[in-house]
Amino acid sequence: MSVADAESPDRIDAPPSSRILLALLAVYVLWGSTYFFIAVAVHTLPPILMAGARFMVAGVVLYVVLRLRGAAPPAPKEWRNALVSGLLLFGGGNGFVVMAERTMPSGLTSLVIASTPIVAVLVSLAFGERPRPLEWLGVTIGLAAVGWLCSDGSIADMLRISPILLLAPLSWTLGSFFSKKTLKIAAGPMGAATQMLAGGAAMFPLAFAIGEHIPAEFEWRGVAAWAYLVVFGSLVGFTCYAYLLRNTRPSLALSYAYVNPVVAVVLGTALGGERLPVHALGAGAAVLGSVCLISMGGKK
Repeated sequence: MSVADAESPDRIDAPPSSRILLALLAVYVLWGSTYFFIAVAVHTLPPILMAGARFMVAGVVLYVVLRLRGAAPPAPKEWRNALVSGLLLFGGGNGFVVMAERTMPSGLTSLVIASTPIVAVLVSLAFGERPRPLEWLGVTIGLAAVGWLCSDGSIADMLRISPILLLAPLSWTLGSFFSKKTLKIAAGPMGAATQMLAGGAAMFPLAFAIGEHIPAEFEWRGVAAWAYLVVFGSLVGFTCYAYLLRNTRPSLALSYAYVNPVVAVVLGTALGGERLPVHALGAGAAVLGSVCLISMGGKK
C-alpha cells in the first residue's frame, strides 16, 4: 500500500473499514520487522543520528510529494504542535528504543514495548476516558506480566544497562494522545509529514549533545537497514498509524503492540540468531494476552 493510498481523502474505491484493515496490517507487520532492522543499523550507525535522519528524510519526502499534489502548507501553530508531538513520538518513543537495542536483543525489546497499550489505558485517565472493566483486567495482568518479565536475572541486568527503554512506551503514548486530543496538527498525511520532519530534525542537536558523530565510513548492511526503516517503517508505517489515530480509538491504533513482538521475535530468531529464555517467552505471552483483553475491552 502506498503512502497516498493510506490516507488520500479523495479515494472512494475502498470503504473506510477496508482502509482501516489495510492500515492495521501494515502497522502490524512492517513495524514488527523494524526491531530487527534497527538492531542491524545501530551496530554500525550512531543510534540517535540514525533515527533522526530516518524520520527527517521520510518527512521531507512525504512533505514534498504532498505539496506537489497541491496540499496546503501547515500553519506555524501546526508546525509547533508537530514538533512537540514529534519529539515525544520519535525523540522519546523511538529514540529510547534505538539506544536500548545496542545492548538488548530486538525480540526482548519488542516484548517491553508491547506494554504500550497498558500504559495507554492508564494515560487515558488523564484525558477523561473511563476504561472498561475488561481493560482494567488487561492492565492488571499486563503489569504483573511485565514485572515477571523483568524479574529474570539476565533480563534485569540488561534493563539496568538500558533503563531508558522503560520510558519509551510512556513517551510514545503521550505523543499519540496529544496528537489526537490536544495538539492540532496538519490534516491528513501532512500531519504525519510534519511530525516526522520536525521530530527527526530535533533529534540531531540531541545526538550531538550526547557525543554522537557522523561515521567516517558506512557499512552497507547498516545503510540498507536504514533505508528499509525510512521507506517501510516511516513513510508507510507511520503514515498508516497516523491514519488509525484519526479514525479509530487509541486502543485499536495501539493494538499493533500485540502483533509486533511476534514478528520481531521470529525475525530476531531466524535472521539474527537471538535466543530468548523460556521465562521471557512466557512473560511475553502474558503481556500480549493482556493487550488482547485491553483491545477487546475497548470496543464499543
